[in-house]
Amino acid sequence: MRVPAAVAAIPLLAGSAAGVLFVDYVPERLILAFAASALFALMAGFGFFEDGLCLVSGAIVAAGFAAAGMSMGLSSAHALHAPTLLQWLPCLSLSLAGELNSGSPSEIRLSSSTS
Repeated sequence: MRVPAAVAAIPLLAGSAAGVLFVDYVPERLILAFAASALFALMAGFGFFEDGLCLVSGAIVAAGFAAAGMSMGLSSAHALHAPTLLQWLPCLSLSLAGELNSGSPSEIRLSSSTS
């Protein structure tokens, strides 16, 4: 009973590791494409299984698990490399630079709007 679990676990783990390793080289728009290809592979696997091609069905489902793992690894690595605080700080530094250039030191505020 261990072999059916390995058909799912090994490609999923390999896809997740590949997603984390190749996060800098894969465009962000491909994360959804990998997830969609995993869904299409699952549907194709069911179709091949219905036709009696069990070996092909297993290979297609394993490829779908690898694509799902790649999608999960890429999305997790993107979230890890761009936390919320790092996205917020460049906006704050730009607004502070504008206020530093426009006003005297006693009039500097941390907000981006001036009234």
